[in-house]
Amino acid sequence: MADIKILPGFTDEEHPEVFNTPPPQPKQKKPGQLTPEQLHQFFDKISSSPRKLYEEYGFERRLYMLDKEWPGAVMLLLKLGQLPQAFRDLWGDDRLLNVVEQLVGPEISASPVWNLRPKAPDSSYFDNNSYSSMVATAWVPFVDATKENGCIEMLVGGQKKGLDFKKDTELCEVPYGGVLFFSNCAPHRSIPNVTDTIRWSIDLRWQSSEKPDGFWGLKPGVPMRSAKNPDLKIDWDEYDSFDRYRVLKQLAMEKSENTDPNELENEFDTTLTGPHFEKYEILAKNRHIDAYFKKKNEENQKN
Repeated sequence: MADIKILPGFTDEEHPEVFNTPPPQPKQKKPGQLTPEQLHQFFDKISSSPRKLYEEYGFERRLYMLDKEWPGAVMLLLKLGQLPQAFRDLWGDDRLLNVVEQLVGPEISASPVWNLRPKAPDSSYFDNNSYSSMVATAWVPFVDATKENGCIEMLVGGQKKGLDFKKDTELCEVPYGGVLFFSNCAPHRSIPNVTDTIRWSIDLRWQSSEKPDGFWGLKPGVPMRSAKNPDLKIDWDEYDSFDRYRVLKQLAMEKSENTDPNELENEFDTTLTGPHFEKYEILAKNRHIDAYFKKKNEENQKN
């Protein structure tokens, strides 16, 4: 193996404390000094990651504190690629599958899509094949979900026509230990969380193994139960071998003709993009949509 030449401008030493921690401050106030807030902003803005873990704040407030110090921490959590064993056990729980069998039939697969959500209609994220498949969702809060901390609001009977979006809505407060079931064609949203705690929840999805999963061909579902194969074992390793956020971003980059390899590998990217951005007319924008179309416009200009 050839020796790597180290150029004069590089060093293998690092001194993060110099750039992340203010030196001892003058005891005497002097004209022109930065305020404590400005000083914190100076060192905070050039820090690459949170300097504290906030373990003392516990389950309901820790992420809130992390995101205050390092905006975007919430989005990195959403990109969690591996499915923890406890979530596998919940997703494949017989009691849940017994309900799902009533909704989608005896051949049951887990959808490629699951989400662990801090606070925040499913078919808007799927491809058009999802319109022919019942995708049953179980929304499970890990705390009491109330109107104060951002419970779900449903458009009751939303898969039907002739509904009034102002009158036919219902807030669904769900206690810890409860579950809310709905379909991929049921319009819903989470209302604002006006507390200083995190309203944790997980949403799990299933559809018939004999129907398309509607996920753009990016990641297969995993069979969970089968009347044709009663001895079926869930292959979680196969499921975890596909990082759906990576393949979603890759497809989004292809659609926007973005060829920058460094962007795909950026583990601190706090934007979420996907091909569903091109399904409908964009009436309101956010930084995720802006990032997607900015890259697309830049690539179009190059061509």
